Amino acid sequence: KNFVLPGIVALVVAIAIIPLGVHPWTIFTTDHEGAFYAWMTFSLAGFVITAIFSEFLQGAKVIQRHTHQNLFASVVQLTRRNTRRYGGYIVHFGIVLIFIGISGQAFNQSIERTMSYKQSFNLGPYRVECLDYSQDSNPNYDTEFAMLNVYRGGHLVTKLAPELRFYAASQQPSTIVANHSTIAWDLYVIYAGKDPSTGQPVIKAFLNPLVSWIWIGLLVTIFGTLIALLPNLSAAIASQRRVTASTEETAEPVAAGRAGD
Repeated sequence: KNFVLPGIVALVVAIAIIPLGVHPWTIFTTDHEGAFYAWMTFSLAGFVITAIFSEFLQGAKVIQRHTHQNLFASVVQLTRRNTRRYGGYIVHFGIVLIFIGISGQAFNQSIERTMSYKQSFNLGPYRVECLDYSQDSNPNYDTEFAMLNVYRGGHLVTKLAPELRFYAASQQPSTIVANHSTIAWDLYVIYAGKDPSTGQPVIKAFLNPLVSWIWIGLLVTIFGTLIALLPNLSAAIASQRRVTASTEETAEPVAAGRAGD
């Protein structure tokens, strides 16, 4: 009975993500199996997340009926009454978010292009346009860099300036990666040097979906662990009462002694 709603949500997710490009049949039609396993992960994530939220919601509604608190306050009280159990649920939720982020690797994209002024390329939802490229020197290193505009849906979203530095002291090159991160995509751009035949910059770009969810999941997992380590509300109250009683018992002989003096 408890699995009916999570099962329905998992089925809805499994169907809804297909138009978004998560095609499970690629395991049969190509050698690329990542999309199939990502499809399974997203579907199971919908199942688990729904089950976790159902546990919180059912317990909170019971408390709400008795205390007439709002739902959020009831969830907080529910969690404090059994921190190990509900902190564990939060940890599970964080792990699910981490798996969602990892599954995004199945849809990583990359491109490498030689670019001159106003040339551009498309990568996922972004269009990257070369605005300028130049070089500079200082006492520590020589640098070559490109100025890039990043558009999405025809609107400028950010400017990136990847560099390639050559340090004088170590005689070693160093790549300075420029990146643009959102909750859905991480765009990394590298200046890979100049094309020997044209003298124009070579730009490498990598688009990695859902990377941010790995970090969000990690923070949620840490939060859930801290909740699970806290004592239950009833145990904390009992401990406070014992401390108070012990203090009062100690104070009574002292007070009696002072009265006798």
